[in-house]
Amino acid sequence: HRRLGRAIQQSSLQAWLKHIVPVQGRNLQWLAAWIDRQSGLPPITLSSFWGAGAAEAGEAAVAPSFTRKGKELLDALVQELAQAYPDPGALGGEQAGLDRWYRPAFFGAWHAFGSAFPKGEQRLRGRRAWQQIAARMASDDGPHFALFGRMASELEAVAAGQLPRVHAALC
Repeated sequence: HRRLGRAIQQSSLQAWLKHIVPVQGRNLQWLAAWIDRQSGLPPITLSSFWGAGAAEAGEAAVAPSFTRKGKELLDALVQELAQAYPDPGALGGEQAGLDRWYRPAFFGAWHAFGSAFPKGEQRLRGRRAWQQIAARMASDDGPHFALFGRMASELEAVAAGQLPRVHAALC
């Protein structure tokens, strides 16, 4: 009876999934937005590097879906969705579309964050905050070196041996 109950439940969930995916759109980009809102993963913010000063409205950040952990979660969600979908292989085109969208969006998010990074200085209020940053500036835990280390770690998740051209990333 348990096995029959599970089969019925699985069948019901697959039927629900077959209806919900078209409602959300066969475009799987909505999974990235879901990760940003529901996963509990934090964004990468200027405060991660410059300290907890006064945040500016609309301050630059890298969304959770564009972090290493976010990418791992996205891949896991896509895999679970594909395995659970009632028609095996039916989401192959959507997965390919997500991959085509994700890579440039990922690098774009990091490029925007890197471009806005110097604005982190604006978070520093008062002589003491400046002195603390100045003391760390030339060390590995200074804001710039910390950013370079974090970017190397985070970008590796998507680079797969092929980073975008340096010129394009710096412009």
